[in-house]
Amino acid sequence: MMKQIIFRGKKFESLAECCHYHQISIRSVYYQMKIHKVSREDALDLVFKYRDHEGRFFKTLREMCEFHHVKYNTASKRLAKGHLIKDVLSRESLRNKKAISPA
Repeated sequence: MMKQIIFRGKKFESLAECCHYHQISIRSVYYQMKIHKVSREDALDLVFKYRDHEGRFFKTLREMCEFHHVKYNTASKRLAKGHLIKDVLSRESLRNKKAISPA
């Protein structure tokens, strides 16, 4: 008998059912479990690691950029400079805005 899984407040009868519902590969979840030595729930969170400032989850940075109509290269550079995700996804210029310094 497969163990139930609760992910983002929704109960699933199996990991496969959860992956099917969220349209993600079960292999990617198992891969995250293996390399990070984490639970199924934590592995699912790692697969959905891209979250915007409004709480939406994306599988990739590119997908998130397309949704917000921001160029991928622009967002990548902004992330590398340490800008907040709200600013990363902004279509405004950030030339005069300070990035967060790494602690």
